Amino acid sequence: MNYANPHQAYQPPAPYQPEPSALPKKPSGAAFAQVAAFVVALASPALILLLLWRLTELDTSRQQWEEFGFDMGETGRSPLEMIREEFPVESAVVFALPVVLLLFALITAIGLQRRSRGARIFGAIWSGVMFLPLAAWGAMSVILMVNVESKTDAFNLGPIDPVTLNAVLGSAAAVADLLLFILLCSGKVRRWSPKKTNAVPAQGQYRPFTYAP
Repeated sequence: MNYANPHQAYQPPAPYQPEPSALPKKPSGAAFAQVAAFVVALASPALILLLLWRLTELDTSRQQWEEFGFDMGETGRSPLEMIREEFPVESAVVFALPVVLLLFALITAIGLQRRSRGARIFGAIWSGVMFLPLAAWGAMSVILMVNVESKTDAFNLGPIDPVTLNAVLGSAAAVADLLLFILLCSGKVRRWSPKKTNAVPAQGQYRPFTYAP
């Protein structure tokens, strides 16, 4: 029978090493992905102005229908009153969305900076899920901008009305979201945040094994 040499020194597990294909320097695609994530998040507050504008337009339309003898319920309310009484759920989604997207952008950007594979996958998931809603937001805002004439300037940002602002920012957010998804799935960004190997990091020094008769 063959026995191991009892005087042979114990070999500790190899320390953790990234995959050989991992990039030592952050690629430009990762930096662009970080910027794109924040573009999506910082564009979304424009939806709040669009909501307030739309509620004002809705109340104005109801008052016009009342002049023709239609009963449109209570009119003459402020947008905040309409939010509280008629559209609490929809408004909660609009007001919460910028906060959620900013949180997602922070997780993705910080994780990419730390070469986290989990953050990259998380970013790819939420950007993929959000693409269709963001594209619909941009497309609907463009349609409104072309076909609807605003009757109020209460929520304008200087010369820019909320519809035009949302047409620009909604389209930009959709493009940035698509770019984010593509970059996070690209080869260089995947090599920047690779899957860790199964090697165990070294935990201090190991004493060699010796046999005492």
